[in-house]
Amino acid sequence: MRNKLIFLIFPFLGFLISCGSGQLKTTEMNNDEAIIIARAFIKNNGENINTKWNFLWNERLWGNNAVWVEKDGYVFMKLPKGKHFISLLQYNEYQKNIPDNYLTVDLEPNKIYYIGDLTFNWNINKNDVARTGIVGAVLDAEKNDNKIQVDLTDNYENMVKVFNEKYGNSKPVEKQLIRIE
Repeated sequence: MRNKLIFLIFPFLGFLISCGSGQLKTTEMNNDEAIIIARAFIKNNGENINTKWNFLWNERLWGNNAVWVEKDGYVFMKLPKGKHFISLLQYNEYQKNIPDNYLTVDLEPNKIYYIGDLTFNWNINKNDVARTGIVGAVLDAEKNDNKIQVDLTDNYENMVKVFNEKYGNSKPVEKQLIRIE
C-alpha cells in the first residue's frame, strides 16, 4: 500500500512544483522567449472572482505554462516564441476547458506584448468540479467544453504604465490583442 501511495504522491508533487506562480520575475528574456502582459478576470454569474484562480496555455494536464492571476487581475509572464492558446481556467476545485485555438496569440522572441484585458464569463456550476487523482486529471484534460463568452478590452496605455513602473522597463511594448475565434 505504501508503494502505491508514493506512486501517486510524487506525480502530484511534481505538478504542484511545476505550476509555481508563472508570474514574471525579471524582464530579461532568453532568445526563444517573449513576455506577455494583460489583465484577466472571471465573472461568475455577474460577480467578479479576484483571487485564487489561474489559467494554462497550450495544454491542460501539467501546468508548464500556468499563471496565477494577481488579485488585481495583472498577468505578467514569459512564454516561448510561437503560437499559444489559453486552454484551461481553474478556480478552487473548479475547472473549465477552453477549446484549442479559441483564444490565441502569436509571439516573436525578445518582444513584450500587451494582449488585452480579458473577462471570462464563466457561470461556474457543479459540472465544473475537477475529478480527483491522476486518472481524473487525464479524463478532465480530454473533456471538450463549449466556448465561453470572453470580453476583450483595450487598456494599452494604462497597462504599459503599470508594467514599466513595476519592472523598471524601458523596452517597447507592442499591442497585439489576443484573437478570439
